[in-house]
This record gives sequence, structure tokens and C-alpha cells, in this order.
Amino acid sequence: HVLEAGGLYEVLERRARETGKPKAELKVVIKPNLMFMYSEQDRSTFTDPELVEHLVERLLERGYRDLTVVEAQSAYGNYFTGREVPRVAEIAGY
Repeated sequence: HVLEAGGLYEVLERRARETGKPKAELKVVIKPNLMFMYSEQDRSTFTDPELVEHLVERLLERGYRDLTVVEAQSAYGNYFTGREVPRVAEIAGY
């Protein structure tokens, strides 16, 4: 319901028309908040992977196929070891 009410599908459909690409070829990039995860017990600091999975499933149902989940290093990486994106994603459950 939130995806429809927020207009996400309308924005994606408009972009597909503007580019002349079918939905299946429109690149959709999903950027969750992940790298400021501080504790596995405090889930308020990162986007729950179940939410991202739900979004991916809804987009696939609508015909979007070129989906990518992205993230970038944060300032925590300057001060703590083991803060590479793949490692934090694994800890968070991605």
C-alpha cells in the first residue's frame, strides 16, 4: 500500500516511458541505509533486509527485472575495522 500511495510505481512507469525502455530493462537501484549499523540489537540504525526483500518482490511482480541493491562506505570505516560493505551487509542479514 505504501509503495502505491507514495507514487513509486507511477515514477517508475513514467521513467520507463521517458527512456523508451520496457520495464524489464529499466535499471532500478535500491539504496537502503546500512553502513551506520552500530549494533545487531539496535535495528533502528539500518534498513531491515526483510523490507528490502519485500520491495524487490513487489518490483519483480510489476515486471521490473534490472534491480540492484547498493551501498557505500561510511565514516565508521575510518575508525573501525571490519566495516567493509559486504561484511556489514552480512551481519545485518543481507
